[in-house]
Amino acid sequence: MKVVAVESFRVRVPVRPLAEGGVAPYRGSQDPVGVSAAESLLVAVRTDTGLTGWGEMNTGFPPRLDTVLVDELLAPLVVGRDPAPIRALVGAVDSPYWPHLGRPALASALEMALWDLHGQRLGQPVSALLGGRIRDRVPVAYCLGITAPEQAVEVARRVLGDGFRVLKLKIGADLDADLARVRAVVEATGGRLALRLDANQGFDRTTAARLVDGLAGLPVEYVEQPLPVGDLDGMRALRHRGTVPIAANEDAYPAGGLARCLTTGAVDAAVVDLEPAGGLLGLVRSAALAEELHTPLAHHCGWDLGVKAAAMLQLTSTLPAFRLAADSTYTAHADDVLVQPLTTVDGAFVVPDGPGLGVTVDEEKVHRLRADEATVHFGRVDEARPTPTHNPEETPR
Repeated sequence: MKVVAVESFRVRVPVRPLAEGGVAPYRGSQDPVGVSAAESLLVAVRTDTGLTGWGEMNTGFPPRLDTVLVDELLAPLVVGRDPAPIRALVGAVDSPYWPHLGRPALASALEMALWDLHGQRLGQPVSALLGGRIRDRVPVAYCLGITAPEQAVEVARRVLGDGFRVLKLKIGADLDADLARVRAVVEATGGRLALRLDANQGFDRTTAARLVDGLAGLPVEYVEQPLPVGDLDGMRALRHRGTVPIAANEDAYPAGGLARCLTTGAVDAAVVDLEPAGGLLGLVRSAALAEELHTPLAHHCGWDLGVKAAAMLQLTSTLPAFRLAADSTYTAHADDVLVQPLTTVDGAFVVPDGPGLGVTVDEEKVHRLRADEATVHFGRVDEARPTPTHNPEETPR
């Protein structure tokens, strides 16, 4: 098997509004406007056997920059090569001379697509290739942005009725409003929802201390990243107040960040993501460290569509450290790029059973949901490439 082409697709999926049972606009302490659409870069790796592997990443870059990065950095690594040696191919992306580029994160979609191909080639789900599942379902933490207390109560009652047991609330813009919203949700649900509260670095030390003291006795699973990145001394001091557990998110993303969080006693848990970890293999290493230091992990959500969510499920279903529910906005998305959307039962994702990532991408949907001006194709070996269902030359530029 050889790779004959790499294609990138920037897609955008609407998020259902709050009034329609969704979560848009989804606001956090660093985002006063709020998110109303989930946007991702999909990467398709085509082979001369007709198999296609799919990957997804949430780069945050403009579409044209995404295109250049994949075109100039990723595609040349794999076109004309056997996709099987995943570690070697993705390892070539990293460079100690440019650590600020976060190259492992940029390679995560490519690595994901290679794992998808590897599983399809062998007729096995990625979870089997990673050692086998220890869980067939992965609990979901339903995510909700900053809202009025009455809106939070309405959503909390709905998701509790739908079988969810964990609710993630954004906080960090106004301490008093945050505490009022949390108390309203606890009262309305009788404390039956575990709450994780994500401040996105929104507090200083004094305000964060008032926050954790005000949460004493409430069913709070953890407060996530209450302080700015780098203030591990402050995080440790909050943890030692003993009122609620403290978790890192953004502090776990820089190189060596997770290790610092865990070995300095700054956190009780960590929220991680396969992209900043450097892909599935990177997150396997992170999970091994967390397991060694008896620290539970939750997987982060960057408005992940079905491809990345499926990869997350294949991975976290195999790793003991992921004992906490995975953050996800997936059930609030109005559409997806998959032929068959991922399934949730009683507030948990069912891990797909098919080969590779276990899901099938609907390429017509990919083109319909395209967010950029043109779908870009590069690194193509035309004479060996399977005939696509969509003619790229017909795409306006």
